[in-house]
Formats: sequence, structure tokens, C-alpha cells
Amino acid sequence: MNLKKDKLKSSLSEAKTKFKALTLEKDDLEKTLRNTQGENINLTSEKDKLAKSEKELQSNLAALTLRQVKLEKFSKVLQTKISLVTAEKDKLATSLKQSRQEVDTLTVNRDELVTKLRTTEMQIAELAFEKYTLNSSLRDAQSVISEVTLEKGEHFHSFILTVLLTKSGVSLKY
Repeated sequence: MNLKKDKLKSSLSEAKTKFKALTLEKDDLEKTLRNTQGENINLTSEKDKLAKSEKELQSNLAALTLRQVKLEKFSKVLQTKISLVTAEKDKLATSLKQSRQEVDTLTVNRDELVTKLRTTEMQIAELAFEKYTLNSSLRDAQSVISEVTLEKGEHFHSFILTVLLTKSGVSLKY
């Protein structure tokens, strides 16, 4: 009986050892389960945060896409305006070139007119001098005619006047 008792004690001791081992294993598994559940909660929270971040990123992406579309439209409008301004600039450059050519032509014409004016002024001065000379010669001739007329008569007066005027370059036609 002792042997049975020892076997029972030994079995009981083994059972206690197995029970303790199983209890420890159960505690480890429960601890692991709690840790896993904690990690699961953390991962779920992180997953929720990531989902929220993803939604924000999608919203930001949509806003950026919309902004990009607006910027592309604005860029096209600016390119059109640049083309129009460039065309206007080219027209103005052509107009400026034509205006400069016209100014050059007008300057040449003005210079020619100034030269003609100076020539005309010189001719007027020469004619004024000739007039003065002719008037002086005429007064002298009239003075001589008056003296001769007093001495020789009216017919001689016409003859002298014709001679004097012919010598000074004036032609008289009767």
C-alpha cells in the first residue's frame, strides 16, 4: 500500500506540478492575451488615426487638385493675355518704326524748307537791295529829267527816262 500511496503521492505531486505549470502557462497566456488586446486597442486607435489622416489627405489632395485646375485655367488666361500684349507690343513697335520714319522724312522736309526759306530770304534781301538801288537810280533819273525837262521840254523827258530804265534792266513797252 505504501507503494500505491507513494505512486499516488508521486502522481499527485506530478499533477500539482503540471497544474502549477498549466496555471503559469494560463497566466502567461492571459497576460499575452491582455497585451495582445492592448496592442489590438492601440492598433485599432492607430488604424482610426490613420483612417482619419487618410481622409484629411484625400481632402487636401482634392483641394490641391481643384487649386491645380484653377491655376492651369489662370495660366491659360495669362498666356492668352501675354499673347495679346505681345501682339500689341509688336504693333506698337511697327507703328513706332513707321512714326520714326515719318519723323525722319519730316525732318528732311523741314531741313529742305529751312534751306529754301533761307534762299528765299537771301533773294528777298537781294531784291530789296535792287529795289533800293532802282529807287535811288529812279530818283536820280527823275532829278536829271526834271532839270533837262526844264531845259529841253517834255519829249526829251520820256526819252531820258527810257534810256535810264533800260540801263538799269527795266524794259518799258509802249
